[in-house]
Amino acid sequence: MISEKAKVIGEAKQEHIMQFLVNCSTFGTPIQGMNFTWIFHYDNTYNNCPKTDLLCKEIPLKRHDCKCAFTYSICKTNIDLDSYKLIIIKFNNESIELTSFLLMDYGVLYQLIFSNPDQTDEFGRKLAVCVLNDFIKDFKSVELIIESKPPEWSNNGSVYLVQHLIFLKVN
Repeated sequence: MISEKAKVIGEAKQEHIMQFLVNCSTFGTPIQGMNFTWIFHYDNTYNNCPKTDLLCKEIPLKRHDCKCAFTYSICKTNIDLDSYKLIIIKFNNESIELTSFLLMDYGVLYQLIFSNPDQTDEFGRKLAVCVLNDFIKDFKSVELIIESKPPEWSNNGSVYLVQHLIFLKVN
């Protein structure tokens, strides 16, 4: 009973954060240091598009990302740590600080831009070492592109943590 309630609350909190980001992106709400990227997913197993939809007709036959193969989209955030201003949103009676590492934990962070070594303090050791190593090599900024598999809640209330594949780019 308790684990089921924890699962429901965890999923609702994740959905609330994601919906807040979607609303900001859709309605053009400016957030200092943050912008948005939409990731679109298509069912590429559908190889026989009838090309009857107007949008499908405009896409080359060899591609499978037409409207009829569209499955879902996710709004993700891009954060420039130099100018990001922390946002606090309400969820039930709780205040949620939308820190970059919280957004990363929920799998909705797509890009992080570091412009000085002190910005690595909030992140785990492995990520911090990779970024700091590039600052030692005298790069001016470090950009991370993050592909995440969002966390999932099991039936017993435990959480399968988010998994990241991180690409590092230096400038």
